[in-house]
Amino acid sequence: MSALTTRLRCRMDFLGLGVDETAVRVGVRYKVFSRYIAGTAKQNLHPDRFIRLCTVLAVTPDQAFGLAPMPGVDSDAPSDPDTCVSERIRASLSVLDASALRLAADLLESVAKGSVVQGVASHEVS
Repeated sequence: MSALTTRLRCRMDFLGLGVDETAVRVGVRYKVFSRYIAGTAKQNLHPDRFIRLCTVLAVTPDQAFGLAPMPGVDSDAPSDPDTCVSERIRASLSVLDASALRLAADLLESVAKGSVVQGVASHEVS
C-alpha cells in the first residue's frame, strides 16, 4: 500500500466506512475501488473520482496526501470522541442530495428538540 492509500484507509476506518460502502458513495465499482485502496490497482483513480473520494471522506486533497493533518489519522489532528462523531456526520452529509439533506436536517432538529423519531434507535446523551 502507498502512503496515500494507507491514509485513506485509516480515514475510512475512523469514519466506520467499509470498502463497499465507500465505493458506492464515490461512484466506482467495488472491484476497482478495493484494488485502488489495497494498492494493487494498475492505475490511479480518475482525478474527478479522487476528489469525490476526498468529499466522501470529508478531507482535503492536502490532508489525503499528508500535507495537512487529518483527524483520525494524524496524531497532531484533533481526535477526541466528539471530533470523531462530528467528522462522521460531516462525511455522511457530504454525499447527500438536496432532498436527503432536508430529511437529515429534519431528523437532527427532531432529535435536538427531544422528539421521538419512529424507526431511529434512541441513544443516551451524556
